[in-house]
Amino acid sequence: MASKKQQIDFSELINQVHNYDLNSFSREIYLHSHYGSSLPEEEGGIEYRMATQFVKNLHLLDAHSQENILVHLQSPGGDWTHGMAMFDAIKAAKSTINILAHGEISSMSSILFQAASKRIMMPSCEFMIHRGFLSVEGVATTVQAIADWNKKTDQSMLEIYANRAVNGIFFRSKGMDRHQTIKYIDQKIRTLGDWILSATDAVHYGLADGVFGSKDYESLEVIRSSE
Repeated sequence: MASKKQQIDFSELINQVHNYDLNSFSREIYLHSHYGSSLPEEEGGIEYRMATQFVKNLHLLDAHSQENILVHLQSPGGDWTHGMAMFDAIKAAKSTINILAHGEISSMSSILFQAASKRIMMPSCEFMIHRGFLSVEGVATTVQAIADWNKKTDQSMLEIYANRAVNGIFFRSKGMDRHQTIKYIDQKIRTLGDWILSATDAVHYGLADGVFGSKDYESLEVIRSSE
């Protein structure tokens, strides 16, 4: 029979995971869409609530110690601004942060994925990238300003992908440098619209580091201890 302290600790763990997307005992953070939104037109994905809670959780763990942090990510995408707030928070952390992707990482979440020290995908997880969507209204000068900003964010997106992908099997085998890698990815998504990759294909193109269960990523314990 579990002791009273163990029961209290387990109750606290349940509270953390389900209410705060955090397991402070094992230094894990969970990123997924929020439930029960009062705005039915909202799509599930990265938005301000996920971003603010993630930054808080990350800062708490990072301030407590610099042991590795494991982030569980499952998301169809989301907002660029809030996603980049999370991206920058990961890059600024002192702790090593690894991300394990479940189910789907698409659009903005596939960009966020690139911030991790180690990027691991579950075997059935899908990876998708595309150019940012733009829907604006207003006077011509406003529309033009927003369109110009969208071009800049698209370029930033390509650079984020290429910074990691250039070291992947495919681009190294082709002898491509960072600039050529950017051009290849840009042309790929211009042609396909949505570039969808399996977990093994994402590793081949350098957009992920490994597949869960493969060498060096055999278990959560191995991943959590990985530098």
